[in-house]
Amino acid sequence: MKEPGRLDKERMCCSCYLCKTEKKFGIAKSGYRKRLEAMDREIVDYLNGDY
Repeated sequence: MKEPGRLDKERMCCSCYLCKTEKKFGIAKSGYRKRLEAMDREIVDYLNGDY
């Protein structure tokens, strides 16, 4: 330990279902999902002529 009472965060790689839920079950992360929804709205607005 570099500092007493503080955990060293190096190499905290875990592949359990709790830590990697999105990857194991193919769920899109929230930031990625929001970008996809925004792109879908832009496409719908373009097709409706609301651009």
